[in-house]
Amino acid sequence: MTDAEIHTGIINHDPATLGYLYEHWFPPIDRQTQALGGTAEDSFDVFQESIVVLYLNASTGKVQPRADSRLSTYLQAVAKNIWRAQTRKNRKLATVDLPPQIEQYPEELDDELYTRVTELEAALANLGEKCRRLLHLFYFEKLSLRRIAEVMTYTEQTAKNNKYRCVQRLRAQLKPS
Repeated sequence: MTDAEIHTGIINHDPATLGYLYEHWFPPIDRQTQALGGTAEDSFDVFQESIVVLYLNASTGKVQPRADSRLSTYLQAVAKNIWRAQTRKNRKLATVDLPPQIEQYPEELDDELYTRVTELEAALANLGEKCRRLLHLFYFEKLSLRRIAEVMTYTEQTAKNNKYRCVQRLRAQLKPS
């Protein structure tokens, strides 16, 4: 079949044209995809997607038969780009095997961590709004004591003293009885 016949067949949904594409154009794309690390199943999926792209571009006029290039070359380039896009996406989603010491994380540590977090939340709630805000600005917002003093309308020395007092009160509440 000529490129013009293939182009017309694709636009007209001709089953004979589709059969021709699978018979003659799938093998090179299969070899190409497998050479780039894909499986036979990957090749088939890539070919299917490439045919869809060819159909869409042929029906909108983006792809026309030309004397200086072949539709088969175009389809191979599309297939190669689709496969590379899939491998990039899969690389981003790749899982990492955890070291054995992390996989064997004891469940009692989860319970202990939960207990400590609960105790910390209760202790913070008992501190009062100004202490919570000051500690939040210092530890979570990473503001300097000078900046905290400006925000809370303190002197820098007052901010420093209040931070010290708040930390001491928090530690006292968290100490085991």
